[in-house]
Amino acid sequence: MAEPRGQPSPVPLRILRLLSDPDEAPGLTGDAAEEYADIHDRRGRLPAALWLWFQILISLPSFLKTYLYWRQTMFANYLRIAWRNLRKHKVFSFINIAGLAVGIGSCILIFLWVQDELGFDRF
Repeated sequence: MAEPRGQPSPVPLRILRLLSDPDEAPGLTGDAAEEYADIHDRRGRLPAALWLWFQILISLPSFLKTYLYWRQTMFANYLRIAWRNLRKHKVFSFINIAGLAVGIGSCILIFLWVQDELGFDRF
C-alpha cells in the first residue's frame, strides 16, 4: 500500500516511539515526520527514507545507553531503600519476610500435593 505524499512509513516512527521516552515520543515523531516531509518534497522519497533510518540508527546507542543506565540506577536505589527499611524496622520486616516464606512454602506444598493426586489414574 502506497503511503500518502510526504508521510513516512509507520515502521521507523514506531521504532522511534518505542526507543524514546514516552513523554518525548510525540514531539520526536512529529519533528521526524515534518523533516521527512521537507526532504521528501525537496529531494524525493528515497533520500527522505534514508535520512529517517539514519537518524534512528545514530540515535540508537544514545537511547539504549540512557535506558540501561537509568534502569540500573533505579534498581540500585530500590535495593538501597529496601536495605535501609529492613535495618530500621527489624521486627516488622521479620514478620513480613517470615509470612511471605510460609505462604510461598504452603503454595508449593499444595501444588505438589495436587499434582501428585492428579497423576494417578481416575478409575
